[in-house]
Amino acid sequence: AGRIVAAGHSYGANTTLLAAGARVARDGVPDDLADPRIRAAIAISAPPFYGEPSPAAILSGVRLPSLHVTCTDDVIRIPGYWSGVEDRVAVFEAIGGERKVLAVFSGGSHSMFTDRAGAGGPQLNAQVKAATRELTTAFLRGVRDGDDAAALRAWPRRHAAIVARFVGPA
Repeated sequence: AGRIVAAGHSYGANTTLLAAGARVARDGVPDDLADPRIRAAIAISAPPFYGEPSPAAILSGVRLPSLHVTCTDDVIRIPGYWSGVEDRVAVFEAIGGERKVLAVFSGGSHSMFTDRAGAGGPQLNAQVKAATRELTTAFLRGVRDGDDAAALRAWPRRHAAIVARFVGPA
């Protein structure tokens, strides 16, 4: 019970962030949906909170270690709504906690982190999924052991061919 981590993709990532301490106000009253059992959050392709003007106002309360994963072509296109990778980066930047990691893969698509094997191209899809598993393992070991710096620092060098941006421990 002391090792619970919440994870989600797209709006599931928003749900994860709400469980990790994000707070959205309704009628001027912030909803507190934080689950104190959660020790870390993994947000994959997290869009901004729809209709909310300030990511920082919502996400500054997330103080848990968090891992954010996206790609340069991570675009959500639905009728009346468009959201690009810059929104995923804005979510990462608005998180209040200091132990946060961002990985942005080159290319890809919003759906490449799902069970769709060809989203973003079959070769890149397989590479990104393998690299994401490795990154997630390093992140989770760091959360469990309290020292994530060495494994996380080594990760972007091993995947330099597919990583566009990495923000992690110095």
